[in-house]
Amino acid sequence: MRILDAASADLRRLVAHHQRLTRDITALQVSLAELQQGGLTQAQQRVDRLQDGIVDAERLRDVANARADELERQRKQVAVGLYLSGPVQQLDYAGALGHSSSLDRTRAMVAVNSGVGAAAEKLKQQRAEVERYQRAADRRRQALDVELAGMSDIQMESDRIVTRMFTLQAAAEQAERDMLARAVQASQAQELIVFLLLSAGSPAHRAIDPTLSIVGPSTLTADQLTAWFVTHNGGSADIERIAELAGLFIEEGTAIGVRGDVAFVQAVLETGGFRFTGSHNYAGIGHCDSCPRGFGFESARQGVRAQVQLLRAYADRDVTPELLPGGTVPGVDVANLGVKGCCVTWWGLTGVWATALHYGGSILKLYEAAIDHAAANAPVVPDAAVQPPA
Repeated sequence: MRILDAASADLRRLVAHHQRLTRDITALQVSLAELQQGGLTQAQQRVDRLQDGIVDAERLRDVANARADELERQRKQVAVGLYLSGPVQQLDYAGALGHSSSLDRTRAMVAVNSGVGAAAEKLKQQRAEVERYQRAADRRRQALDVELAGMSDIQMESDRIVTRMFTLQAAAEQAERDMLARAVQASQAQELIVFLLLSAGSPAHRAIDPTLSIVGPSTLTADQLTAWFVTHNGGSADIERIAELAGLFIEEGTAIGVRGDVAFVQAVLETGGFRFTGSHNYAGIGHCDSCPRGFGFESARQGVRAQVQLLRAYADRDVTPELLPGGTVPGVDVANLGVKGCCVTWWGLTGVWATALHYGGSILKLYEAAIDHAAANAPVVPDAAVQPPA
């Protein structure tokens, strides 16, 4: 018993450790998804808008530069003309043109000075416009640098979460390997205890084989289970509800290849005679010593189906979601169950499904009572009447 107690205690600690790791990984996955979908996406959108703004600002600046260049070219042409003709104040327009009067010279001087002044003023305005666009582009580039720095921080946080997730996943995988090793030790200890009980002729296992497998056909019918439960419960029971549940256990167990009649008895043990069913949870699924509450299911059938699916996964390492009739129940992940294939027998559930060190034996003892009740209340079949000879 000390061997079984030690293996079961280690297994319980490993199961709790694995559950904590799984919760941590799930929380990190949620944080990473929120970070990637929220922070990075919004930052990228802001960066895209700023980059579009920079492109617009640079395009307007290029247009303004082109205008300034054209005005500069015009100004230079005027300046060259003035240089070739001499200072405006000393132009001999009559000599230069050969036919200009003093009035013509005056008009020409005013026209030249006006053209140079207008070109210079226009050039000044265009240069101011270029500088304005340049400042706008610089501001947007600075804002872009800030956003890119923020994106870098978000990416670093994302990388940190991913690294932490990988570390936890490695720890969870190691915990699963340790759990399987402890489950093997517990199973070996249980087999030794069963052998000793059988050798001693223990009356507790006189009728029911302690090695009774989880996988297999039901022996009792829904009616027999209902009748036994009414007696077991002292006559106070909602018979219609119990009959419905018994029928569901037989149906769902048969569909998946699990002994539905024993699963019904397990549910009776887990719920105190179906007094504590917590949202159609009939087997303490999701409960642990440190968990506030177990899982809830949408209907009675879903709760029964979840229980027998888990039982099949505990007993069969090769079961996959594709092999489950009706599809998997939300909250039941047979593909990633850490103790998958750990327990071939009902006795083997001890210390694994529940922490009680005699859990499997308690199920079998109740089941034995149900078998005895069915045998005691079986209808008597009269012998065939003896026909007199012809």
